[in-house]
Amino acid sequence: MNALKWVGISLASVVVLYLLVCGVMTAVGYIHMGLQSKAANGKEYGEARYEEIKSSGIPSEFNIYTAEEISANSDLEGVKLYFFPAPSNEKTKYVLVCPGGAYVWCALENEGYSTAAKVNEEGYTAFALVYRVGEAANERKPLDDLARAVKYITENADTFNVESEDYAICGYSAGGNLVGLFGSDEYGYKNYEGITKPGAIFMGYPWVNPSISSWNVFDAILFKVLAARGHNAFLYKNPSKSDIETMKVYTHITSDYPSTFIMHGKRDQLVPHYKNSDQLVEELEKNNIPYEYYLVKDVNHGTGINEGTAAEDWIPRAISFWENNV
Repeated sequence: MNALKWVGISLASVVVLYLLVCGVMTAVGYIHMGLQSKAANGKEYGEARYEEIKSSGIPSEFNIYTAEEISANSDLEGVKLYFFPAPSNEKTKYVLVCPGGAYVWCALENEGYSTAAKVNEEGYTAFALVYRVGEAANERKPLDDLARAVKYITENADTFNVESEDYAICGYSAGGNLVGLFGSDEYGYKNYEGITKPGAIFMGYPWVNPSISSWNVFDAILFKVLAARGHNAFLYKNPSKSDIETMKVYTHITSDYPSTFIMHGKRDQLVPHYKNSDQLVEELEKNNIPYEYYLVKDVNHGTGINEGTAAEDWIPRAISFWENNV
């Protein structure tokens, strides 16, 4: 009996130690993520650029759906396109930015404005897109919004002073999932009339694998909770396993997939690179797609343009990659 009691105490101690280690690691990781994201995402920088555009009298916010379409479907009223013209006023190619937010919200200020402002700094026109989220996103509606945004920009290319060909699309986290699927044959640009192939795709810490787990029980729970929110929004409530599989961007890579630039932090605890971007890169290599994988030390999730981090040059690097591959 004493031996059994000792074994029981030992097992309990191991379980307690395991939970303690997992809890500390998760807490430290998420605290780091929150602090670094707030310091690095460039929210104030992006908002300042947006206010500069507005104060100059340039129209900066657009409904990409018609009044009739919005009247028939109120969900479309929240879909907005924000215009960041190139400072030189010269005609340029453009970058369309899709913020992240797990398909339940759009991180417009944290990732949309700041990235568009950084693209301006590099001499190009940019747009930030707020697409449908939550229940309004069911049945892959954000793909329709992204396609409509590209079509709207193309139809108004002279007004925006942009070249409609060889545009780039940039997505963060769930926005990375969105732009990744938009590059695919099955769900992407080929399914929309009048939409040309993107010249390049930029992905910031993309969520391209919605079915991951972890040896850390707390991380595993968080992965499942956050993934379920994304599945239920992008697909439908409690989707089938087979439908969830369709959200895995790397399963849709074909020989004509657009050139792709990926930035991911090695410290990303919410969307680990080794379960997401690494798998995407493997498929890009198999299909001989031009790509650059910028895997960065000490960078976590939600850092946007990465002001002050080791990845603060990621947008200029992505633009250089785009210039060299179109």
